[in-house]
Amino acid sequence: MTIGTFEFETYLKGRGLSPHTLKAFTSDLKQLLEFAGGRDISEDLISEWFRFMKDKGLKNKSLARKATSISAYSRLFGLGWKIPRVRAEKKLPAALSEVEARAIIQAAGTTRDPERNSLIVELMLRCGLRSAELLSIRRRDIEFDGEMAYIGA
Repeated sequence: MTIGTFEFETYLKGRGLSPHTLKAFTSDLKQLLEFAGGRDISEDLISEWFRFMKDKGLKNKSLARKATSISAYSRLFGLGWKIPRVRAEKKLPAALSEVEARAIIQAAGTTRDPERNSLIVELMLRCGLRSAELLSIRRRDIEFDGEMAYIGA
């Protein structure tokens, strides 16, 4: 085992990380050390390693985890390495088809409280609300003007 890997693994265990995360973090460190091939690890070598991993086809999500792993190692041993910042891609949720949206609206109308449930579904679909946003609406946020209702912030 390379110098520091045992201490790193012990440190990670002490932080209460899951066995899967522990294995991934120690594997990331071992990959960097193998890439270094006995050379001193420097910020330039780390940047080179990240470019190499990206060229191998690793996605940003994996690279971001590797950055977290190596950063934790650097902090533990006070190495002060500047690790490249990598942001995991955020995928947009898939939109419902018109047929799926109509089916949900229709199903909402057949429940025990069809008015309430239809309103919930209509608000979510027409306004693009997420469930957390919908659940945060309070009665005081709603203004009525005749048959129209306005939701304020």
